[in-house]
Amino acid sequence: MQIFVNGMEVAFTQHNETYINEVLVGFKNWLEKKIDDVQKIEVTALSKLELMLKNPADGDNPEAIKNAALSIMKLCENGLEELKNGKN
Repeated sequence: MQIFVNGMEVAFTQHNETYINEVLVGFKNWLEKKIDDVQKIEVTALSKLELMLKNPADGDNPEAIKNAALSIMKLCENGLEELKNGKN
């Protein structure tokens, strides 16, 4: 996963985080700004497939295509499991 703040990539190492909100907790101190000091907030979340499609060079990379397909399969499996368990 890549995280950008003001157009600059922020170093990030995933540990036990499962959801995006767990990652963004670390931004709490940075976000404690007065509203008058902020002109723009932009949040973009892209799946691996969307990111691959936005970067055509990855389209030529069989490993990137395989990883995107595996990610989609995992998302589908998790969604089906949640439906079976009545979580959705």
